[in-house]
Amino acid sequence: MMEDVEVSTVCDGAPYYAINTPNVSPTTASTSQIVINDTDMNVLNQCSNFAQTLQHIIGDIKQCGYTDRELPAFPKSELLRIMGKNKTKKVLRGAQLDEYLKSKLIHSWYELVDEITPPSDSDKFTLDSLVPLLQNGNALLNSMKARTLHSSLNYGLWLNLAFQCFEFSKGAGLVKGTWPNWLIKNVGISAGYVRQLRDLAEKFAHYKRMHYLSISIKDLYKMRCKIVHMLSIDQSIANFWLNTI
Repeated sequence: MMEDVEVSTVCDGAPYYAINTPNVSPTTASTSQIVINDTDMNVLNQCSNFAQTLQHIIGDIKQCGYTDRELPAFPKSELLRIMGKNKTKKVLRGAQLDEYLKSKLIHSWYELVDEITPPSDSDKFTLDSLVPLLQNGNALLNSMKARTLHSSLNYGLWLNLAFQCFEFSKGAGLVKGTWPNWLIKNVGISAGYVRQLRDLAEKFAHYKRMHYLSISIKDLYKMRCKIVHMLSIDQSIANFWLNTI
């Protein structure tokens, strides 16, 4: 076990406040003073521990070429809060959200070529017949870097159809086990991800312009409730997204 290397952080020269620092009167300093509570003090102690450990690690590496120490967690967001530097993210709703989504549209149908198409109403499927289609669709989503939501929304429609077939087969005694287990065994996809795709497809697949959005499924899922609200309160906005480009 190597000995701790003590690395001094104290400068032998002039004190910090004497080096290129402006004169601050006691009155000015008191007006901007931060009030520290017990929670804040605990955060500051964690920051001090992090800084000291980092100094030791640097000293170890410089002198010995390696270190056995590990960096503790650094509470960055909490420190920024204490400093008054934390930023609140602007929440977009209504017309502002509509304008943001419009800025993420691509304007060429050529971008949707060779992506997953929706199931046809005229075709009849069984649960078994859907398995290879679901496998191929999942493989396509995993292999391609889709520029739009088109394939993901359409694949969600296939998953909704598969769930209906699963429920029917379950009622007829043709399949055992749960839907999540069936997905893992037959398609190799997690139930949580399927739940997101099915929910988004049900809410937005019929909005033709949504298919041309160049955003991630993750971002769409985060905004889904705000988008549903936006579409429900303004028919002109809803009509825009219902129409094709």
